[in-house]
Amino acid sequence: MVGGKVVYGTSWLSNSYENSSRSGFSELEAFAQYQFLRNDRHAISARLSAGRPALLHPDAQNSSSQDGADIELAALYGSNVVRHPIKVFTAIETGYRKRIGSSADIIKSQATVGFEPSSHWIFLVEGFSTISLRNENLGGADYDLIKIQPSLVFRFNRRWAIQAGASQDISTRNLAPGRSYFISLWSAF
Repeated sequence: MVGGKVVYGTSWLSNSYENSSRSGFSELEAFAQYQFLRNDRHAISARLSAGRPALLHPDAQNSSSQDGADIELAALYGSNVVRHPIKVFTAIETGYRKRIGSSADIIKSQATVGFEPSSHWIFLVEGFSTISLRNENLGGADYDLIKIQPSLVFRFNRRWAIQAGASQDISTRNLAPGRSYFISLWSAF
């Protein structure tokens, strides 16, 4: 499977010192994914992706890295835990992201629990972690981030879906913790 991701966001900052906003792309990425195993219970795959750092961090914070490119190799595992009366599934992903530029390489992980009460609705609870290898060059980004993200997905059909949710930073290093809200449009071809 091949695919891509384009995410555009707006960041609002409000504190006792300033009020400002900034808009821009937060994710620009293309990937190729190969599935090694898939049955009615489990799925295992690997993904190779490439992208470029963008104006905003994926949480709509100003990015501390806009140079070079990123290449990531990730392993993914998914499982159908319960199938009836409500489908419950889990997924985990972990990957190494090589940053070609001055920013530190990172280890990224994601864990998802999903509840699918009908063919149109999915409730997701996701956890994300980004851990720096602290090998940045002068001026490069070096941060850690752990966040949780609940969301609701409505599938119009097999091809189109809309997702809405929020994310909350649980732990950060070299980033100001924050909260973000999002609306996403999914498409499959």
